[in-house]
Amino acid sequence: MSNYIDFTVDYSKLNPIEEFNTTELKYPLILSIPHAGTVFPEEFLKAVTPTVTELRKNEDLFVKDLLMPAIKDHGITALCLNINRSFIDVNRAKLELDPSMFYDYPKDDIGLNRQRARYGLGIVHKLTADSRPIYAKPISYQEVEQRIKKVYDPYHNRLKQLIEAVTAKFGFCLVLDCHSMPSKICSII
Repeated sequence: MSNYIDFTVDYSKLNPIEEFNTTELKYPLILSIPHAGTVFPEEFLKAVTPTVTELRKNEDLFVKDLLMPAIKDHGITALCLNINRSFIDVNRAKLELDPSMFYDYPKDDIGLNRQRARYGLGIVHKLTADSRPIYAKPISYQEVEQRIKKVYDPYHNRLKQLIEAVTAKFGFCLVLDCHSMPSKICSII
């Protein structure tokens, strides 16, 4: 029996980003919806301990649904991550990691072991919203690098492109990062 979890995600099956009204820019406004994703890579689900229901407690429920009337009816530009934040959290610093999660973490890379990462809520979540471990054993840092390359970087690159386009058209850009809060506030907030 292995002392770690090793899996590879087939990113060709995923559509990580959903865009709305990004060609005809009507307002100097972009809605960024980073935590409303409900999609989980099947390889990830096979490798983790919690159920989908438990993992979904980490998402910002209904944020996208609440904003869709404004997005559709008024043509507001929006960028939404379809992948659940339990898999990768695009609203964190790229190296906001907990090295203890990985069996192959590079020793020369100290990361940004910030408070959220120490509490299990870094770029790759270690815990569910109920503080239950997501992984039973250490995972591969190389696999997380693929998550960053295939999901995190494309989200941020596209957001940057949209900001540049809106700024070029209107002279400025307002980005609203849209979230919801749980009914019980977490102790690290």
